Amino acid sequence: MKVSLWLFTLSLVILCFVCWALCHVLVDIWRNEAEAVALPLFTRLAIQPWLLLYPVPWIIYAASLTRRKDIQPGAVFLFAGTISFAAVTILSVFAFAAILPYASSLPLVV
Repeated sequence: MKVSLWLFTLSLVILCFVCWALCHVLVDIWRNEAEAVALPLFTRLAIQPWLLLYPVPWIIYAASLTRRKDIQPGAVFLFAGTISFAAVTILSVFAFAAILPYASSLPLVV
């Protein structure tokens, strides 16, 4: 059970790091385009280094659960649920922030 806590935490850390790295690649692409893409406020907020600090509460919680002698399955399921929700939130915010600069050029599907 203790290993699964750290695997979930590691997956969130990797997801946040990859999203952060991709944000910087996208910003470089946007700056080097022939016509500079104006970044919306939401996109500028999403590409900040806060992505690297996002998993810190789960790292602390995983460390506190690991120190316990016996871990209840409910605590592990709660941890897995919150970390899954956090991962989906990060991925959704990143995808929306990456698409948003091109929103004015996307065709509307009705």
